[in-house]
Amino acid sequence: MVRLPPKHREFVQPETLPSQPRFPAPAGISRVVMPIYTKFVIFFENDENVPNFMPPEYIKRGMARALSSFYLLAGRLLPEDNGRYSVGSFEKGALFQSVLCTESLQACKDTYFSYQKVPIADYVPLHQYNSIDAPLAGIQVNYLRGGVALGFSFHHSITDGLGITAFVTYMSYTARKEMPLLPVLYDWDREPLRVSPKYDVSKAYPVVDEPPIPQVWNAPSEKRLVVFSLDQAEQLRKAVEAEMDKPGKISTRDALTALMHRVVVRARRTKGPCDLVFVTSPRYAHPDKRMRLYFGNYIVNVCIPDTPKDLLSRKLSDSALRIRERVNSVDIEYVETLENYLNQIDDTSCILTPVRAFQRTHVGWTDWSRFTADLDFGYGKIVGFRSYVDPSPLALITVLPLHANFDIVVQLDPESMRRLEQDEELKKYATGCF
Repeated sequence: MVRLPPKHREFVQPETLPSQPRFPAPAGISRVVMPIYTKFVIFFENDENVPNFMPPEYIKRGMARALSSFYLLAGRLLPEDNGRYSVGSFEKGALFQSVLCTESLQACKDTYFSYQKVPIADYVPLHQYNSIDAPLAGIQVNYLRGGVALGFSFHHSITDGLGITAFVTYMSYTARKEMPLLPVLYDWDREPLRVSPKYDVSKAYPVVDEPPIPQVWNAPSEKRLVVFSLDQAEQLRKAVEAEMDKPGKISTRDALTALMHRVVVRARRTKGPCDLVFVTSPRYAHPDKRMRLYFGNYIVNVCIPDTPKDLLSRKLSDSALRIRERVNSVDIEYVETLENYLNQIDDTSCILTPVRAFQRTHVGWTDWSRFTADLDFGYGKIVGFRSYVDPSPLALITVLPLHANFDIVVQLDPESMRRLEQDEELKKYATGCF
C-alpha cells in the first residue's frame, strides 16, 4: 500500500520556552541507552460521529503546553567537548504532522489491531535517528475512517517509558484545558545518588578496548500479538504455582515471562546461550517519591543466563522463581551505583552493556503492562495500543499496557514464528496469535 504524504507538517515549540538556552542531557543510564526512538500508536474511536474529531490544532495545543514542562523533548542533542551531550535549540521544537488515511478504525478493531493487517509502522512519525539535528520527539495524527490513530516517537536517550507516559498523560490533560500536578524531576533536582560499595557494577558494564559493534543484520522478521485473557493468565499462574516443590507464591507476570521465554526458545530451536535480557526498574520503591516523575532513564537490563537444555527441561515454576530472584537483586542502591559509575566515564561508547552484548540467540523482554492505558484527550478513551520496534530477527518480547487482556508482542524470524503459532503449550493458555 502506498502511503499518502502528511497533509500538514510543522515543528511545535514549547508554549513557554525554558529559562536557559541549553541543559545537560540526562546522565547516568541515559548515557548508554541505544540512540533509538521508542514508538507506539494509540487508537481512538469516533463512535458518535463527532464532527471534526480530534482536530490538529487541539492536539498541537496540548503538545505545546506539555513541552513547556518536558522541554528537553523540544530540543536537539548538542555534542560537548568531553564526549557528552547537552540539549538545546528548543526553538526548533518537536515534530508534528497529520495524515489522511484510507483505513477504517472498525477494520483495525476487527483484526484486534493486528501487526499483520494494520500498518502500524506508517502511523509513527520518526523511525531512525540519523542526525544530531533530528527532533527528539514527534507526534503524528492519523485520520482514519471512524477514528484516529495517534503515533508517537521519543528518543530513548532522553527518557524511558515512564517519562514518556508522564508526557503523554500531561499532554492529554492540557489538551482538555486541565492543569495536572505533574512536577517533572530532572537530574539537577535529584537527591544525591545512593552509592553502595557492595556492588561492583563494572562486571555487568565493563570498559572494553574497542567500542562494541551492535548485533544488527538484515533479515526478515514478523510480529505477532499473543493474547492472554486475565482468566487465562490466572489459570497459568495457578498451574505454575502447583508445580512448586514447596508452597509459595508466583506472580502472574513472572509466570507469563517464564512461559514466553520457553516457547520462544523452543520455536527458534536455539543452539547456544538463550539468556533472557529483562528490562526492569525499582523506581516505585524509591524513598524519594518524586522519582516517579524523573525524566531520564532509570532502567536496567538484567541478563539471566540460560541454555536451551536447561530451560526446556526446567519446571516453569523454577524458571519464574529464578527470574524474580535475579530481577529483585536490582534495587535502588544498585541502580544509583551504576549511575555513578557511568557518570565517571567520558567515553561510554566503550562500555559493553547487556544490550550491546546481546547475541542472536538471546531473548529480550520489556514489560509496559503497568503503564497507563486509559489516556483521555477529551474525545473518549482509547480502544487500542500498539508498540513498534524496527524489523529485526532478534527475539524481542514486549508486554503492552494492561487493558482487558495481557497483550504480548513477539518479534521473530518467519520460520520460528510459524513454529510459535503451533506451540501446544502456548495454545493451552493463550487466546491466540494475531
